[in-house]
Amino acid sequence: MTAGAQVPDSETGPIFVAQFEKRSADIAAFPIAAVPEAPVPDDATAQRWYDNHPDQYATPEYRRVKLIVLSPATLAPDITVTDKDVQAAYDLHKADYTTIARRSAEVISTTDEAKAAALADQWRAGADWTAMEAAAKAAGAAAIVQQDATQTQFPDPDLAKAVFSAPPDTVPTPIKGALGWFVIRVTKATEGGVEPFDQVKDKLRQRVTTEKALELVYDKANKLDGELGNGAALDALPPEPGVVAATATLDQLGDSPEGPPAALPGEEEIRAATATAAFAAQKGDPPHLTEVQTPSTGGSGYYALSVDDITPAGVKPFDAVRDRVIEDWRSDQRRHGAETAAAAMLGSVKSGKVFSDAARDAGVLPTLSPVVTRSQPDPGIPREVQQVLFGLKKGEPTMVETQNGFLVATPVEIVEPDPTKDATQYQQVRAAVSRTVADDMTSVFSEALRLRANPRINQTNVDQIVQP
Repeated sequence: MTAGAQVPDSETGPIFVAQFEKRSADIAAFPIAAVPEAPVPDDATAQRWYDNHPDQYATPEYRRVKLIVLSPATLAPDITVTDKDVQAAYDLHKADYTTIARRSAEVISTTDEAKAAALADQWRAGADWTAMEAAAKAAGAAAIVQQDATQTQFPDPDLAKAVFSAPPDTVPTPIKGALGWFVIRVTKATEGGVEPFDQVKDKLRQRVTTEKALELVYDKANKLDGELGNGAALDALPPEPGVVAATATLDQLGDSPEGPPAALPGEEEIRAATATAAFAAQKGDPPHLTEVQTPSTGGSGYYALSVDDITPAGVKPFDAVRDRVIEDWRSDQRRHGAETAAAAMLGSVKSGKVFSDAARDAGVLPTLSPVVTRSQPDPGIPREVQQVLFGLKKGEPTMVETQNGFLVATPVEIVEPDPTKDATQYQQVRAAVSRTVADDMTSVFSEALRLRANPRINQTNVDQIVQP
């Protein structure tokens, strides 16, 4: 099916040109920061801005909730971990704090001692690995690379011993092993060892605390679930170590009216689930215990909540946001000033004025961007310009908005690749497109075969086979 997927030049050529075409542009920048500060608007102007932009001064819906949280994080303060517990955990999990020595090495293997010595001399003389692979092949030797291998992963014990004793980036005397002669160069050395107890004891203490908390959380959750199932209100539950009660007002993102995230107890996963559940519940719904997976602790936590009050979304009064309205209006005036100046220059260039002259008349200094391709951006050319640059004709101006202002740009140089001069890249493009066509042909054929065969599933037989 795939052997005939050969793409013609009529298809490869345009893709090759699109991928490797190079362009540069003249760019004139009109930053907002360069526009003089606008005067303070009068009350009528500020009020009009406020009335025309209600979304900028909207308040989200808020919900006031009561909740309880039971999780490893809430249980941790009540759990005692002794130094003996920590030492026992270190002894049990020492493998987690042990690093095995590893080496990356380039190895040439031959059965002839003289050839091994000659290859070693050539290597020491400055030949790189590519040259040594070719030399090994010519001498009938084998060249291999071992990456981050342990001592037992090398096929010959004598070779392994030599690799782990050789200094990096040196070519020692050839080694005689059970499998022949070896010429080696170590390219990377990672030493093994065990992290001392004192360096990991704090981390281990947290680990032991979490493990003990996970042992307690399920029994406590069952007890809580029973009490809530019997109709107990959240504020009527008896005190229980590790169960944290809280009251919070939050929006759908979990933020408080003051701005920062609402003070919710528990791990991040539980706080996120609580914020979502607060807006799924209705006022008056009875609380029920909900389990949340907490990958951060390797277990689960629980929460229950009830909605006490709902504050609908609205708009802040003008007087409450007056200062912000004034600042927003003044910022918009500066942005408008930059946009007007850029648009005026764009009009001049479109009318036939030379780009540099139009920029000088606008009071800005144009710059020439580096040469770029579609797929290789350059920090010297703004992303917004590169996105439109390859859709323009040479000398055709455009204007784009950036986070900091506006840019006027026009293509200056367009260099199309030549398949005859870049034959390797051209063949790589042809091969990539051919692989895509081959994949498409296979998919189409497979789907056609499936439709023709019309297989049907005998669910009864499947269930008998796969289910216990």
